[in-house]
Amino acid sequence: MLLRRIYIMALEDSERSVFRDIRKMGSKQSSLQDLELYARGYIQSGVDAHREEEADCWSEFLAWLCAQYPLYSNPKGWALTIIDEVGDGIPAYDKFRELLFQFLEEERPNWFIQYNLTKQPSGWFQGIPNDENYENISFEPVKDDIRIQRHIQLATKYTE
Repeated sequence: MLLRRIYIMALEDSERSVFRDIRKMGSKQSSLQDLELYARGYIQSGVDAHREEEADCWSEFLAWLCAQYPLYSNPKGWALTIIDEVGDGIPAYDKFRELLFQFLEEERPNWFIQYNLTKQPSGWFQGIPNDENYENISFEPVKDDIRIQRHIQLATKYTE
């Protein structure tokens, strides 16, 4: 599911710059427009593979965004509007993350609740040398748990 993938990227971003790694080939800096293009490509590949249902939650997020913040429903689109509002790069991704988290906290889709009920290790790994010569290296997640405390509390509250 697209929104779940983007949510996980948002959780990882502060540590590993995942959003900023979604950028056009040859570009030194990522743009929020690159995330929008990623989402469009993901949706189109789902359509091509007859998996349209995977984009449903993303559509719900965009509908919520336009209903809550009509400014983002203009012809320029949500990404360019956020860029115009706060600037591109890190400020734009931070604003997007804030809006995404607001949607998930208010709407609490089932996958969001289930995801936050169990520990979620980072998808990024770091090499840990097992000896002085660095010949034996084990790889461990950068963080044992990438979840946000507020989301853990929300998930726990809505399952009690």
